Amino acid sequence: MDSLMKYIHGNAEKYAYINLLADVNGFYEKWGFKPTSPRSVGMSIKINNKTN
Repeated sequence: MDSLMKYIHGNAEKYAYINLLADVNGFYEKWGFKPTSPRSVGMSIKINNKTN
């Protein structure tokens, strides 16, 4: 994560918006990420298309 953030800070456009999906509360805050809710809400769907 440190290497990724170094790359982002060195290469991202001036007003880039970096978003991530995190299932671990409190982990990404040490790199400056903040919760986006209620300003924005993520959604997902998991599809299992296996045929039996």
